[in-house]
Amino acid sequence: MSVARLPGDAPVERASHFRIEMRAELRATLYEILDAAILVLRGTFGNIELYDPVRGVLEIVAQRGFREEFMKALGTAPINSGLAGARAIRTRKRIMIPDVDDDPEYEPYRTLAANAGYRAIQATPMLSRDGEVLGALVTHLPEVRDFSAHELQVLDLYSRQAADAVVRARVERDLATARSKARNRTAGGRDGYVRLEYAHRPGLWGS
Repeated sequence: MSVARLPGDAPVERASHFRIEMRAELRATLYEILDAAILVLRGTFGNIELYDPVRGVLEIVAQRGFREEFMKALGTAPINSGLAGARAIRTRKRIMIPDVDDDPEYEPYRTLAANAGYRAIQATPMLSRDGEVLGALVTHLPEVRDFSAHELQVLDLYSRQAADAVVRARVERDLATARSKARNRTAGGRDGYVRLEYAHRPGLWGS
């Protein structure tokens, strides 16, 4: 299943180094969740970021509304940055920025925000049911404003759905890998048995 790019959306690079492979099914699911979250907030911008603990970065794997300038600058960002998603990962709590111009930690990114056209941000961490930090669901709004209790409840639901999708994809990948290894071992064992059987038959292999 392919994901349609909307006008103005910069492409998202396919990440191969994550704990999961960004297959088409997972990518489509994450885009569905992101689009629903943006719709609830009546916004136009948003992204889903996956956490790579090996490199210590967050990488955008699904996004709406951002152009190439933004993606080049923030498509991959260190976990110790002042970005909302990084802060949500570090604290394991939702980060709400009603106005980026009033948030000291966001000061290095205000020019990018102004060029992209957003002022308010929320970032909800994506946590597995075991408490593992997987990434963040981040939405951006063009106007300065707070987020209602209903909106936050819905965002909690969507972040959990995104986390479940990531975990499910990882389990499916691990099962597929295990099956492949089992088939290879079985095939190797059969091949070895056939070779041994032939080697002990009189008149074969020059005996």
